[in-house]
Order: sequence, then C-alpha cells, then structure tokens
Amino acid sequence: MRAYNAATVLKLSSRPVLSAFFEHERCMKNVDFNKARLHEIQEAFGALPEKVRHRIEPTMRKVFEFAHSELSMLTLVDEIKKYHNTDDRDIISDFCQKKNRYDQAFFIYLNYPDIWDRACRFVPIDTLPHRYWTRFNGLPRRKPKTDADSLRALGQCISDYYMSKQIRGKRYIVEHSERTESDHCFNVYLSDYSNNYESWEGDSDMLTCRNESRPISMVLAYDETFGTLDTHAHGGHEIAEALNESFCRVILNQEMTSSRSIKSAFRIAHLVLRENMLKAFPEIGVIKATLTSAEFVTRENGKRHTTKLSIDKKTQDNGDMFNRIEQCFPKMGDNTRVRAVQIILELLVDGIHREMSIELSNNSCSLRSNSEELRLLGEEFLKRSGIDEQPELF
Repeated sequence: MRAYNAATVLKLSSRPVLSAFFEHERCMKNVDFNKARLHEIQEAFGALPEKVRHRIEPTMRKVFEFAHSELSMLTLVDEIKKYHNTDDRDIISDFCQKKNRYDQAFFIYLNYPDIWDRACRFVPIDTLPHRYWTRFNGLPRRKPKTDADSLRALGQCISDYYMSKQIRGKRYIVEHSERTESDHCFNVYLSDYSNNYESWEGDSDMLTCRNESRPISMVLAYDETFGTLDTHAHGGHEIAEALNESFCRVILNQEMTSSRSIKSAFRIAHLVLRENMLKAFPEIGVIKATLTSAEFVTRENGKRHTTKLSIDKKTQDNGDMFNRIEQCFPKMGDNTRVRAVQIILELLVDGIHREMSIELSNNSCSLRSNSEELRLLGEEFLKRSGIDEQPELF
C-alpha cells in the first residue's frame, strides 16, 4: 500500500465531502470549499495547530487506507447492506454514486460511526503481511476464556517466553475482540528493547530525544467452530508454536500436543491457468467468481522480481485476466511462483445482491474479515473450487 499523504486525501476527495468532514471536526471554518483552490485548502490545513492535526489526521489516514484497499471497501459496503437489509437499489445507491473511494470512506465515517469504528478495529489485522501468518488446526472447539484474569495470564505466559528467549517483553497487554459469534481476535502487545527516538516538542520547532520502549505486536485469531488458530508474529515457526501452546494452555485450558501447523493451507498456483478458470455455484449463492489480481515472484540470475497483474472487474472479466497472465508469462516455469491472488464473488443472498473479496496466499485468507454468513459461504466456495487444501478444517 502507498504511504499516507494528507495532500492526496485533500486533492482526491470532493469539495462537498471535505466541507462536511471539516465542519464535523469543527475546524477550517473560514475556508469556502466551493470556491477555494486546492493549494489554498492545503495551505489552510497545513496552518492548523498541531493538536488539531493530531486529532483529525488519524481519521484521514484511515480514509487513505480504505481508499487503497478494495477488500476493506467491499467489507464496508456489505456492512451497510446488512445495516439496512437492502441492496444497491436503495441507500447503497447514494454510497455507490460517490466520486471515488475517498468520498465513500468519508461518507461512512460521517454517517455510520458504528460501522466505521468496527472497520478501523479489524482492517489493520486484515492488511497484515501474508508471510507472517501460521495456521494451527486440531485445537479444542470451545468457547475461549476472555475474562480479564485469563487475558493477563496469556500475556504473562507470552511475556515469560520472550524474556527467556530474547530478554524483552517484560510489560504486556492482551486485548480481545469478538468479530463474530465464533471468531475471536486476541491482540498481544509486548514491550520492546529501549531505543532513542526524536519527536517534535508540542508546537515548537525543537526536537526532543526520548528513550522509549515501543510495543511489538502479534495477533492470535481463533475460530471456535473449526478449532483453528491463526497466529501473526515475526520470528518464524518457533514463535508461532510458542504462541499456540500458550493460547491452548491458558485460554482453552488444555495442553496441546497434537495441533498441526499449516504453512500451505490454500492451493492458489493452479488458479492462474486458463483451464482452471473460476466458475459460479448458484446453488450456494455464488452467481459469479472473478480472478481480479495475481501477484507473481520470479527469480532470475539470483535476483527476485515481483509482478502484480490486475483487472477492473467493472469492465473486464476472467478472460481478460488470463490474457494478461499469458502475455506476461507465456510459460510458467519453475522460477516463477504465485504469491497471492484476489477473487471477487458476486452473491445473491436472501434476494440481496452482495459482493465479497477474498485475498489468498498459500498460508493466509481474508475471509475472517467478513460476516459469519459470508465467511461460511466463502469457505464453501473454496472447498468446491479446490482451493482449500485442508477441507477437513471447515
């Protein structure tokens, strides 16, 4: 994802939407957004006091992130559809007619604060790098303990491990969020090694050097229906195993010796071949399935190159996608592998047209970002399409 840039948000958002946003935030009241030129708006924003910038920029940063994540935006659209129990013919039409994703993100922030807050809580998890996820299956299928004492005990257990191995992580916080009735997210924060960091002192032009211990973070996503735990942490398989063992012992109240880690849970390489073109399954509500992007890694002469191919689903289809793949990779050799793909499903659920994006790598899947209803439907699609290499997990 591109780095956040406030100037980009101000440039690409429409004037009425910017006016509504800054009015909501009670600032830049002297700017006539209908008449002001872009540089005048940017200069007015730059002149805001630091404390005001610190208050509103986190929201602008989230707008930027949503605008650059199709998965996140589709999830927001579906949340609104569920909120109104309707499809594009009603309230969604107003959302879809917005100028671009920047306007759509601001629209949700201003009109659906509950949906916005929920999305902001989980989108950072959904956009974590694929390569650091590890899946464990065979865990007990039970309601996890989420009381304060259990969360503290989990934090202490993980802290003890890090202190014994790396002499860091003495302080800890564990937070629990329930995404659906069966999908639980545990965010773990540990204290890192101390370091010196420079920061601006208030509104002054002085830099202050601070000695700080910033947090290192990890995620444990547990599904009680299927008995799976997905861990996201740096440090390799040993760290993942330690997190799994701590989680089972403290949160599930069972010593685990038989769980199985899976680093290749999803079969995606075959999806870039035309003979394996995705198909619909109307009987489960999938009326269309489109491969919208694929990321390839190629090694040549000791160097690694990354190529990402994508199409616009509004004007192109699977045929266009395969034309692009075959043009760039006429022969799929051993030196080329598929790192990640994105699939967009068009659904008809209870008479309502819905859309879901599934981003997949060999060891991660974005289905957890959806509602329980769509997640189960997506898992069934993965099984029927031969993508899920461990169907017994579901």
